[in-house]
Amino acid sequence: MELVPTQKEIYKPTFDETLDVFIDLCPFKPRQRNIINYECRCKYGSGFRTYSEFKKHIETKSHKNFLINYSRYDEELDKLKQEYKKMTIENEFLKRKNKRLSRENELLNEKLDEYENVEYHDCQSHEDKK
Repeated sequence: MELVPTQKEIYKPTFDETLDVFIDLCPFKPRQRNIINYECRCKYGSGFRTYSEFKKHIETKSHKNFLINYSRYDEELDKLKQEYKKMTIENEFLKRKNKRLSRENELLNEKLDEYENVEYHDCQSHEDKK
């Protein structure tokens, strides 16, 4: 029997702009395979793996309270995590660009040093040869 790796993701409610509240939308597609285990931050250890578990979970008192207070406590944290991830990626790209430009600068400085060490002789004009 093989061990099957399980993926876990944190469940995040969806913001409904028309009602100006957070609502629960099922993260599972019909007849979906390789289902991801979801953890919910409404209570330690709570989570769901199937559509029926999801429906049962969103009816709990702790989840309803979590949903009401989501914008007050967790929404900002999620936005900051996304911003941090985006900035980390951008920082890595800038580090790579800086490294590439530093190497390019070193090569150009080496070429400049080579040109400075070359001796140049003035060309004699035709009149001097006569």
